[in-house]
Amino acid sequence: MSAGSERRRSPRGAARPAPEGAENDVYSGDSAASPRPVPKVSTPTTIKIRGARTHNLQGIDLDLPRDALVVITGPSGSGKSSLAYDTIFAEGQRRYVESLSASARL
Repeated sequence: MSAGSERRRSPRGAARPAPEGAENDVYSGDSAASPRPVPKVSTPTTIKIRGARTHNLQGIDLDLPRDALVVITGPSGSGKSSLAYDTIFAEGQRRYVESLSASARL
């Protein structure tokens, strides 16, 4: 082989070029692979709280909309902070920590 016609090796794991005429198609490099549909995951539209009992909360049932600004109002001592911090935030924090690997929890 001459120096001008020498083919360089692509780095390990590099994608192969798409076959001619497939510029807009997804190409995995394996002609036997067929595209798989991505399953849709249904997410709930509300956050449901049932029977919350913390400090001034006495068995409250509540549905909060997701992806929206929610304002908690009420008189002093009615449990607004208990609902926001001790119930909703604590549950979110617990679920987040559970989603981490065991080594990341330490």
